[in-house]
Amino acid sequence: MKRTTLFLAAAVGPLVLGSSSTAQSVDDAREVLRDAAEATLALRSARYEAEAQIRGGTSHRVVTGHVVLARFDYTDPIGGRIAVSGQISRSDRGDSEPFQVAYDGQTVVRLRPKARTALVADVLYGGEALFRGAGGSLILDELVAVEPFYAQMQSAAVLDGATQSVDGVPCHVVVIPGETSQTGVTWYISVQDHLPRRFERRYLSASGITVRSVLTLRKLRVDVAVDDSSFKIEPPRDYRVETVGKRPPPMMNVGTFAPEFTLLGGDGREHSLSDYRGKLVILDFWASRCPNCQNSMPSLQRLHTRYRDQDVVFLGVHCRDRPDVDAVAFARQYGITFPQLIDGDSITVQYQIRGIPAFFVIGPDGRLMYQSVGFGSDSEARLEAMIQQYLAAKS
Repeated sequence: MKRTTLFLAAAVGPLVLGSSSTAQSVDDAREVLRDAAEATLALRSARYEAEAQIRGGTSHRVVTGHVVLARFDYTDPIGGRIAVSGQISRSDRGDSEPFQVAYDGQTVVRLRPKARTALVADVLYGGEALFRGAGGSLILDELVAVEPFYAQMQSAAVLDGATQSVDGVPCHVVVIPGETSQTGVTWYISVQDHLPRRFERRYLSASGITVRSVLTLRKLRVDVAVDDSSFKIEPPRDYRVETVGKRPPPMMNVGTFAPEFTLLGGDGREHSLSDYRGKLVILDFWASRCPNCQNSMPSLQRLHTRYRDQDVVFLGVHCRDRPDVDAVAFARQYGITFPQLIDGDSITVQYQIRGIPAFFVIGPDGRLMYQSVGFGSDSEARLEAMIQQYLAAKS
């Protein structure tokens, strides 16, 4: 199939098709991204060398290392068992630091050789942040996502007609513009196996500096044999072992009143829980850096679309994320149309959040009907069952 420069319909606005050739170009672009999604979903394990470069102003950070991963299907906060060993170099400090971090499905262990320290954390309470603080920049989230490339297939994308080589692999170049000329992402997807080889992102920091991050995968091998020992780290005897995070708080009891809150929404107005008394409210606590939060978004949007005219309200609560993330713009990439509430960190203690995504179903009387942490293959069905229960009692 001949590849030409083309455009996809943006999630934030319609594309007017002026000719049959333009329509065909849209179909071609979707085919490339669909192939990438199918190839990534078929992947069960992988090994690769990686380099991440992050530039912003006078700062330049380079992370290099080796990655081993094995996918989980649905419920895991990180998305799979992963081990990363590498080195972090910073131009502003003029130094470098080796690191090693591994996640076995329950516990994250990170070695800091310079400090002769091993940090240990439960994945549901501190472990995810510990993992991403070291090895996260070398992990391509699409490789462990439940619905990889979903946002890309909903966005405004340009497929460059000329292929480019990454580590000797010919790649299609897919450019997704941001909301300004200083933002956006670019994907390099292999022509041969349809798996991604490079990901570039441009965004504005909280101080208004343009930041460019580039993650490049080399020597990618897929469906390789990996055993459990690949994802476990035994700290050397002379290392000090520190437990990171606190014990997860007890979850709220079903039947108790949900804590009241008032948060600013992305629509510019304040939203209070009491505003929705008399309706069924579903709260979704999420962060952009959480793969399962991204995986849950299509399901939540489907339920919102199906029940929005029946006194069922969905509210996204953005929390535990990087300060530079635009929550509204990020959710829009996934086609989310229900309100997104900003500064959700201020109510995570009241709602005793153990991990994300976290879902709370609150009845019309303000009492908690259901709560869960994580996103699994049956999560959408469970939430819909609560909605059906509410509608049956209402009729």
